[in-house]
Amino acid sequence: MESSGYEVIKHRLACENIYYSVYFDTISKDGKVLVEDYLSVELKANFNEKITGSLVLPIRNEKFGLLKIYRHPIRDYSWELPGGFIDQGESPLLCAKRELEEEAGLICQTKDLTELGSFYPASGLVAGKICIFSADKCEPVSENVAPEFGITQFKWFSLEEIEENIENGIIQDMATVLAIHRRISLYNKKSTPPIAPITPRHI
Repeated sequence: MESSGYEVIKHRLACENIYYSVYFDTISKDGKVLVEDYLSVELKANFNEKITGSLVLPIRNEKFGLLKIYRHPIRDYSWELPGGFIDQGESPLLCAKRELEEEAGLICQTKDLTELGSFYPASGLVAGKICIFSADKCEPVSENVAPEFGITQFKWFSLEEIEENIENGIIQDMATVLAIHRRISLYNKKSTPPIAPITPRHI
């Protein structure tokens, strides 16, 4: 890691719950205070390299599965991937399988899960990375799955529908867009002819 020269001279706990600790930091450089009360969030559980959760892109019959979820901070619904925090002692892959079943009511064989890398969802705020997986050949579980808070619908989308919904602003979650982009890029490296990437039609 490159040395930044920045120093945290105060790291004050503001609040916390079972998942997060929220801090106000005082940051200095070369002995001069630059920022006071910089809000930073640390997640209490992580796997390694600050990986704190997993997202999974369900795929079945060449369609992508997304959840319609109420997100309180934006006071609106959002189409997103199943996913969540890594439990204590759990790997990102096992977290992806568990969240796929709990949130979408789907199961997938481990051999059909493909890792699509990781990313920082909000590097200016949260000290944590998320792993992304795609899950092929998903099948519904036999028993009914109780919906989690905010989840109202699960729906399969074709690639064309995904592109249209991104263009129209119906899908705005960047983790979802990133996962689909990485999945398509990976598929294109393995197939001929390649499928068209998701690109905006209007600039």
